[in-house]
Amino acid sequence: MSIFDRIDLPDLRVFLTIMRTRSFKGAAIQLGLTPSAVSHAMRRLEERLGTKLLNRSSRAIAPTDIGRDLAQKLEDGFEKIGLALAELDAPGAGRYGELRLNVFSDAAYLLIAPAIPEFAKLCPEVRLTVVVEDRPIDIVAEGYDAGIRYGHYVPEDMVAAPLSGPQRWI
Repeated sequence: MSIFDRIDLPDLRVFLTIMRTRSFKGAAIQLGLTPSAVSHAMRRLEERLGTKLLNRSSRAIAPTDIGRDLAQKLEDGFEKIGLALAELDAPGAGRYGELRLNVFSDAAYLLIAPAIPEFAKLCPEVRLTVVVEDRPIDIVAEGYDAGIRYGHYVPEDMVAAPLSGPQRWI
């Protein structure tokens, strides 16, 4: 078990906020917590790490050398995490990469083919792979992102959304 398995990210966030504000009360206000919750988080973090990160008095808070070093490294790490999450949240972020679909031939003809021109216009950076087969397979085990099935072919543990109303076949 690594030390990371014993540490909660929210406690690290509390520590960094205390470092920025130089105050438990200021950190509590900024995080929307009570000063008591901030104090408990800080105590929990120091106990789990087995070291003191902050020197406290009734009037001031100052980081220990270890606390200052940890805060700098955490800032860098949280900044990288923030940038990675911002990229996912950016407009059009989901519009690149590959999308692999497995569909029955009826769905390919009725649903996929008519949607391809609009999809290509909206998502030009996505490489679309559509595999048409009329046998039900395990979509996830076969490496597909999604599939289109008749309702009675959808496994119970799959996330499903109807794409059309009931169909009559002759």
